[in-house]
Amino acid sequence: MLGVSGPAIEWGAGAAFLIASVLADLSFLLIVPLLHQQGMLPVWAWISSFTADLLLTAAVVAGFLWVRNDAGAAALAAAAYTVLQTVNRVVLLQLILRGPHSPPFFIVYLWMANFLFLLILALAVRWIQPTWLGLWIGASAA
Repeated sequence: MLGVSGPAIEWGAGAAFLIASVLADLSFLLIVPLLHQQGMLPVWAWISSFTADLLLTAAVVAGFLWVRNDAGAAALAAAAYTVLQTVNRVVLLQLILRGPHSPPFFIVYLWMANFLFLLILALAVRWIQPTWLGLWIGASAA
């Protein structure tokens, strides 16, 4: 995943992961208000989405660089992302931007959801060719 096959990272793959995350969130941020027939989402939602994409990419790059086992790397990346995103939500969203509070159980849900997403995505990319099809099936299944 992310081009990690040795001690070095293919940074283009990391950048592609970040761009795909941003584009997926961008479509969500633009489509949801249309479906609910409301105005644009608040600024805090846009900032939160972009910072979450950056944190997820950093956690995934680190997890898959340091651990060669898909399940272990996905668990490590999901745990790192959960911690980083929890701090991000408290500091950025709640203290600075005055966004909504998340219930404490959200932390467990966030880890489980991201672990399953990263594991299924990693396995699909390794087993399904061509890569674009693996990405699509992995992301859809997750």
